[in-house]
Amino acid sequence: MTLSDLRKVTVKKNLRIRFALSNGMECVLNEHGIAQVSALRAVPTFNLEDELAGAREFLVESVRAGEKGKKQPNPRSYTRDELAALAAGGAAGGETHHEDSAWFWRWQPSFRQPANRSPSIQSPGKR
Repeated sequence: MTLSDLRKVTVKKNLRIRFALSNGMECVLNEHGIAQVSALRAVPTFNLEDELAGAREFLVESVRAGEKGKKQPNPRSYTRDELAALAAGGAAGGETHHEDSAWFWRWQPSFRQPANRSPSIQSPGKR
């Protein structure tokens, strides 16, 4: 299980995954697939992939945007094996991103410039 696998899962399933680093800090993979180490104040002296390989316990929380008033589910603790199974299932199954599907590209509007307009810049004197 790599950092890339977890990033895909967080984006597809709208999750936030937290795990402890060996130096006592905490890494959060947010629902946008961005890894954040909030306690980091300088250039890191560690490799996040190596830290992920050493992590044994993960806290996974669901992020539900736009659902005000509804109770958020409690965060759940996963072992490395459980999270690897979740990542394998999330990467293999489920819906693909719309950018990957043929439907998305077939139905996107054309952003070409109209034929009667010239893309060149005219001088201010000509109107």
